[in-house]
Amino acid sequence: MLEVNIQARLKGFELCVAFRADQEIITLFGPSGSGKSLTLRCIAGLLTPEEGHISVNGRTVFGADGRTNARPQQRRVGYVFQNYALFPHLTVEQNLAYGLTAIPRDLAREKVAEMVKVMRLRGLERRKPRELSGGQQQRVAVGRALITEPEILLLDEPFSALDSVIRGKLTEDLLELHRQFPLTTVFVTHDLSEAYTLSDRIVVLEGGRVLQEGRKEDVLQRPTSLEVARLVGIRNVFEGEVIAAESTGLRLDAGRFTVPAPPGCWQVGQRVHFCVRPENITLVRPGRGDRSRYVETQIDGWIVREVNHGAVHTLFFKLGTEEPCWYRDYDLEIRVASHAYEVLGVSAQKRWIVSLKQQAIHVIGG
Repeated sequence: MLEVNIQARLKGFELCVAFRADQEIITLFGPSGSGKSLTLRCIAGLLTPEEGHISVNGRTVFGADGRTNARPQQRRVGYVFQNYALFPHLTVEQNLAYGLTAIPRDLAREKVAEMVKVMRLRGLERRKPRELSGGQQQRVAVGRALITEPEILLLDEPFSALDSVIRGKLTEDLLELHRQFPLTTVFVTHDLSEAYTLSDRIVVLEGGRVLQEGRKEDVLQRPTSLEVARLVGIRNVFEGEVIAAESTGLRLDAGRFTVPAPPGCWQVGQRVHFCVRPENITLVRPGRGDRSRYVETQIDGWIVREVNHGAVHTLFFKLGTEEPCWYRDYDLEIRVASHAYEVLGVSAQKRWIVSLKQQAIHVIGG
């Protein structure tokens, strides 16, 4: 278990971070400069906070009382740097063995041989980093971090320099490694897809502070602020008024349309923001919708623009029954899987009805 509650100041930047993690992968997610890597450096003992505490499996490794500040090698932390930080003059075997100087040489050789097998590095043992691909270098770096049997594993954007195919394969490898070595793992990324794929929980950082922490599903679908909604890619954010509040749900008036929302602690007349993820909006052919259902709102409109991403299509939707004359303006962003796009024949028809279901609406607040 890892517990972090620290404040640090560095060159005009103030970091204030608190979270805890069990034997899981927890991701520090946020834009560049949000304090993700600084947090890892504090955990590893490479940077000393001004205040707070850090504990590893109940053992305090940093305390602001000034009496506890364990050296990096005493913290039992494995660290994979963004550029891997392999020693260029050492072979794969020598890089893996670098942290094993305190154990007998025979045992060190056994551990290196086992890690070569686990990390699928057979045949590469005598090569130096410059002779390896980016993916191979990453596996050496992770193996070197794991071979000393750390209690915590820190991964600082380990996939950032890799192409998408290699990144996808190494993501699978990392999940498999976590099953083999169920360590508390702190993963840093600014890529939302990576964060969601790898994490059990996500900590959203911006400007050195935690905006939200929770299960990845909650962070993605139920952001607690407009800032988090923006960071996790929710484009459809509206302001409205609560016009009905019952035990079965809310009704929100956004001016041009009303929508149902799940029940909550909001009062009639209260101004709120609400959002819906692009993939949670459904297209319905005109004439086929049922507008009588309270738990769903159906709205007429036009697809004014679209982008084909390969696996998915992003559609830009303008509300209204009249065909729009300005095709750069839109009200909703919709994401449709390419198979559904083809089956529905979206390319042949621009006028549609969109369905906004109650459970797809998330109320953020005022």
